[in-house]
Amino acid sequence: MQEFNKNQIRMTIVSSVFLVLTIIVILLEDVMKKERFYSLIMLGLSFLLLGITQIVNYRSTKRVKNIILALIYIVIGIVNLVLIFTR
Repeated sequence: MQEFNKNQIRMTIVSSVFLVLTIIVILLEDVMKKERFYSLIMLGLSFLLLGITQIVNYRSTKRVKNIILALIYIVIGIVNLVLIFTR
């Protein structure tokens, strides 16, 4: 079984809670028929947070898969935030 350190567990919990909050905000904006702005910002930030979590996991496991996932998540998060603020 893979051993987790405190930073890995902490970042996994924080990113999971932030993803749940993002889903709740998306649903609230959908129910209240508001334009999606805050939920898209939260979605971009949650992708950045997922990338940071993968970097923390990479530091302890040294797997290349973690750094590739981190780069993908961070690029998606940055592109999402750029598209939100340029429209």
